[in-house]
Amino acid sequence: MNFPSFDPATDQRVVTVVMTTSTAFVVGPRLTRPAARRAPHATLRLRMGDQHFVERLRALLFEAAAPD
Repeated sequence: MNFPSFDPATDQRVVTVVMTTSTAFVVGPRLTRPAARRAPHATLRLRMGDQHFVERLRALLFEAAAPD
């Protein structure tokens, strides 16, 4: 994959992370605080889903990223 460049100090993208509610409770603060410091102009969105939703989303993403 060829990813675009990323400079956390100036980037203004929106990054969405999907996780279960229990994971968001534990990981959320540990992820949002450093992200806000290192990428002050970017937006980090945490989205919660149940375990089935997260597993299905993960499977879809890996299918899309798999080489043909």
